[in-house]
Amino acid sequence: MNWHEAPFLRFLPFFVVGIVSASLWDAPPIAAASGGVLFISLCFLVLLRSPRTEHRKRWRFGLACFLALLFFGYCLGYLHIDLRRPQHFSGFARGEDRYFLGKVIQVRPGEKTDRLELEILGVGFPDSIPPRYACGRLVLYLKRDTVSAIIAPGAQVAFLGSVRPFDPPLNPKAFDYGRYMRKKGFYYQCYADPDRFKVLLSPEIAAGWQLRMDRLRKRCIRIFAHHLPESNDFGFAAALVLGYRDGVNDETYSAYAETGAIHVLAVSGLHVGLVYLGLGFAFRFLNRKKWQTKLLKGLLMLAGIWLFAVFTGASPSALRAAAMFSFMITGRIINRHGNIYNTLAASAFCLLCIDPGLISETGFQLSYLAVTGIVFFQGPVFKLWYISNALGRFAWKLNSVSLGAQLTTFPLTLYLFHQFPVYFWLSGLIVIPMATLILPAGIALLVLDAVPLIGDGLGWLLRLLVGVTNMLIFQVHRLPGGLISGIWPGVPGLLVGFLITGCLMRAVARDKSKPILWGLTMMAVTGLWINLCAFRDANERELIIYQIPGHSAVDLLNGNEGIYLGDLPLADPRLEQAAGNYRAFRRIRVSRQLGPADSLELTERSFFKLAGWVQFYSYRLYLLDYMPDKPPAAPPELDLLLVSGNPAFDPLNIPAFFKPAAVVLDGSNTRRTADRWADACKQLNIPCHYTARDGAFIKHL
Repeated sequence: MNWHEAPFLRFLPFFVVGIVSASLWDAPPIAAASGGVLFISLCFLVLLRSPRTEHRKRWRFGLACFLALLFFGYCLGYLHIDLRRPQHFSGFARGEDRYFLGKVIQVRPGEKTDRLELEILGVGFPDSIPPRYACGRLVLYLKRDTVSAIIAPGAQVAFLGSVRPFDPPLNPKAFDYGRYMRKKGFYYQCYADPDRFKVLLSPEIAAGWQLRMDRLRKRCIRIFAHHLPESNDFGFAAALVLGYRDGVNDETYSAYAETGAIHVLAVSGLHVGLVYLGLGFAFRFLNRKKWQTKLLKGLLMLAGIWLFAVFTGASPSALRAAAMFSFMITGRIINRHGNIYNTLAASAFCLLCIDPGLISETGFQLSYLAVTGIVFFQGPVFKLWYISNALGRFAWKLNSVSLGAQLTTFPLTLYLFHQFPVYFWLSGLIVIPMATLILPAGIALLVLDAVPLIGDGLGWLLRLLVGVTNMLIFQVHRLPGGLISGIWPGVPGLLVGFLITGCLMRAVARDKSKPILWGLTMMAVTGLWINLCAFRDANERELIIYQIPGHSAVDLLNGNEGIYLGDLPLADPRLEQAAGNYRAFRRIRVSRQLGPADSLELTERSFFKLAGWVQFYSYRLYLLDYMPDKPPAAPPELDLLLVSGNPAFDPLNIPAFFKPAAVVLDGSNTRRTADRWADACKQLNIPCHYTARDGAFIKHL
């Protein structure tokens, strides 16, 4: 590849490093210094880029260019983080009730509470008027009622409440919701009662275009719901055509995720590309040599593509595709056909200039990685196998697209989702051709729904196409061995995966085998490292007391085998949510399940349980869930006293019954009980741990 044809590809890494550095280092002096260095670098750009500059000294111009981009990225990234601004509401609104004035960005309806994403405009004290100017984003949870049901994006609201940070995950390897929201710019949350909440400015006045777009989208959703009564069909069609994923039920989402077809449920390059082709066909009458008609066609296509991207939710993948096609259209207007890699890098650069926070969006990362893999690997993979049959050649071409995307995205998908869909190539043969039919059929239905007969006919056609697609995907989902789960590569595995992909890309680009040998060597070293970690885990013993509200759950782990003590069945979703990730991370196979009253003795595993008494090798614990009859003559020594179910026991009497080294209260206890035990343990000088407050209790034995 000629690097002179892709300048943005050379500039983008330095710009991205600057943005990422701003999120890692909170140093206002560095931000100020960055501005100065940026100015100096720009001066060097002007002074050094001279026709009289000697060729051997041109590297100075390149260095100044890269430094300018690096510090420009840092400045943008630093300014993007609202939390660092002195006007952020957290500086004077934590701990006590405050009046907040905010603008609704998005509404997420729930069964009992609605989640409102707000842009804070001001904060006031209960005894002060007017409110003080403030900035920042806040997640507001509001109980569903007649007021919350009519709130739309763009409305200005006021409420009284106290903000607090997002709670950290209480179980090991659990999903960190707070980290997810921080990536989106939300650092605090608030709960407000309906009587402390008021709509100040309706969406019609605050942001008319946003309201009209929201109403139009809701009308389209109602059209789909009318013609697609089955929940599976409605959820799939609404996600594919409108980008509305709230209607996708768990069964459909799981089927598409575990077959590698989940990308079709997010508006991406496939959808925008089809819109691009449709607009080009619709405005083909403007294909003339006059620059006025060429400009008009380009502007109309740009408006159509961006309108579609915004209408479908403005997801990172949709924005990436819209930006990339915008550069292509602009190039055609000015009769310039640029390098595809430069177009990709330029679109990413522009989007990051507008919103540097996109760099942390998973959809943004996967989208660009997938397109890069398709562009780079699709051609070489397709040439590996020549098929004379037209249908077979078409199928192999679709598979080469899927393989190209997987080669560049698999390190990140394994790191984020810890699973690999084996039948991604088979699902791609289904969803890509069907999506090219469903998207135009869905758009036609939305436009012609009010026309008699035609609207019903298009609804029947869409229902048929969506039903066939779902049926085939569910059939693929039922095939045995379709998902490899429990993969936890960590950051080292992520880096090694990208290094292997880089070696493969270099081998393809240079047509040499030496990079492949490097990649195989790294794979061998990685395999050795994985085996060493497995050997280490096989000799570890652990006790884990998970946090599940209202329930008790304990795992006793010996290597890769575990014994579960708890009141929930193994298949219960609440237990899977609390313990599933950690069990998968440790590759644990639970061999036994025991309830509070069960007894068992396993000599070969050094395990003994009799009612509340448990011994695991040399570790002794007692499960206290009731009031003991009377104190023993000699209180037994315990490594741990586990309190469950709010027992009617005075914790100050612990020394008369037990001699524990530590006390743990699980999630089946109320906070009032936990506070009472914590105060008593403090007086008795016994360590006390409450899982609902301190997180899961983990003890390496």
